[in-house]
This record gives sequence, structure tokens and C-alpha cells, in this order.
Amino acid sequence: MDYQIVEQYRPHYEFNSADVRDFLTFYVRFLEVSLTIEEYPEIELAVSRYCKEAAQHGDVVDLMISLESLLVPEEEGIAFKLSQRVANLPGLDANYREELFKKVKDFYGLRSRTVHGATKVRPREINLGQQLDDLREITRKVILSVMALAAESGMGQEFALLLNDMCFDDDLRTSLQARAALLLRF
Repeated sequence: MDYQIVEQYRPHYEFNSADVRDFLTFYVRFLEVSLTIEEYPEIELAVSRYCKEAAQHGDVVDLMISLESLLVPEEEGIAFKLSQRVANLPGLDANYREELFKKVKDFYGLRSRTVHGATKVRPREINLGQQLDDLREITRKVILSVMALAAESGMGQEFALLLNDMCFDDDLRTSLQARAALLLRF
């Protein structure tokens, strides 16, 4: 193991006085929510894969597993359903939802090619690999959103149906986004 590289990637955080208050508020809310969702292995898997990916600096497969575990319990139509559900959770307007939908669908395609052993990298995939920070941020927002929603109402089959319904009901989407924002404000 090259400890100089490990040291180079060690997280470093600096807070100014205003940041400390905001972070502590977030952290208290996060702890409250995390205590109520221990029964959901989907969230545990998502957080574990998200953290693993961050430690390895760039694995689209782990980030997509995080998203899939939270949003797609079904076994068919995964790419479309995942892209649609991700777009609707943090997407406040139609343009942003469309952008998120396309981006997640493209990342899912890259994940599929990676998992299935593609040997030739397409130019578009090289560009996607350089946008991994975008996927990391999307995944972080989705994990926190799902944690907040699950703490409030659980994650059974009704959760997947609710995610479907929010695609067609603007009031429901706005309501769920407001409830999910519990952990996203900071």
C-alpha cells in the first residue's frame, strides 16, 4: 500500500463559524432520521456502496447500485424506472428533471457496459467518466431524500408506487420533495 496516496485522499474539511451551526443542525436531523430507518437494508446498502465508491475515487457501478437499491425493487425496466425516479426526487422543474433523467440513463448505460465487460470505450463514455462527481452528488441527494421519506412513512411496495405516482402528480411530487428536503437543506 502506498501510504502517500492514502494521505493525499484523506478527507479534509474546514468550517467557518456560520458553517458549523448549519452542519450541526444537519447532523442532528441526520441522526434523528438514521435512528428510525435501521430496519431498511436498502438504505444500508446504498450508503455502504456510496462510501465505498468515494473511498475508491470513481466507480460508477457502486453509485448505480446505491441508486438501484433505494429506488428500483422491481427486476424489469430498471434503467427507465431508475432514471425517472431519480429525476423526480430532487428535480424541482421540468428542465432539471429532464436533464437528470438523461444523465442517469447514460450513467446506467455506462454501468451496464462496465459490468458486462465492454472492452471498447466510447467517446461519450469517456465524457461521462469525467462527470462522475455529478453522479456522486445526485446519489448523495437521493440517499438523503429517501432516508427522510423512509423515516416518515417506510419503504414497502407502497414506496415504489409513490415514486411512480409522483411522475404524474405535480402536487404529490412537490409534497414529497418538501418532505425529502428535511436532510437536503444544508
